Amino acid sequence: MSKERFLIVVDMQNDFCTGALKNDDAVAVIPFIKDQIDHAHENGIRVIYTRDTHGSDYMETTEGKHLPFPHCLNESFGWEIVDELKPVNPIVFAPFGVVCKMIENDPKSDIVVNKNHFGFDGWKHLIPEDSEVTMVGTVASICVAANASALKSIEGVEVNILKDGVADLSPEVKEAALKVMKAQHCNII
Repeated sequence: MSKERFLIVVDMQNDFCTGALKNDDAVAVIPFIKDQIDHAHENGIRVIYTRDTHGSDYMETTEGKHLPFPHCLNESFGWEIVDELKPVNPIVFAPFGVVCKMIENDPKSDIVVNKNHFGFDGWKHLIPEDSEVTMVGTVASICVAANASALKSIEGVEVNILKDGVADLSPEVKEAALKVMKAQHCNII
């Protein structure tokens, strides 16, 4: 029996590319990620996007106190996924209820996960045991690593990190993040 396969695109949003937390390295990986998304769609691999999502109270949150730059405010331009990588017929995921049935019944639509922390805590509702997950996106040392770690907690899930498809704040921090994810038994490809 073959494993279910997923491509997870982490936080490729306007604020992380050209907005409040502008990062030229995140912009530079967009063409590579676009190729991965196209490949996934052509080969029946489910594409899941994470979207960092904050409210107007961001500056009062723990993250806001450590990173005092409002970003990815819900429904703002900065919160949206960059145009080049827009999801196809997106279904926004809620852990329970009707949306889960829509996901099961519509395998061609991309899934969008709104998350308000670095890592999404509902992966077990989307990713079955013994699946294969490939990850791309930004920021490798923060949200990519947090989500990779969460995915590794699902029995038998194989996590691949495409090093040419992840960005970070510097090449040194990216390399350190890749080493940590490798230590957590992710495959660095």
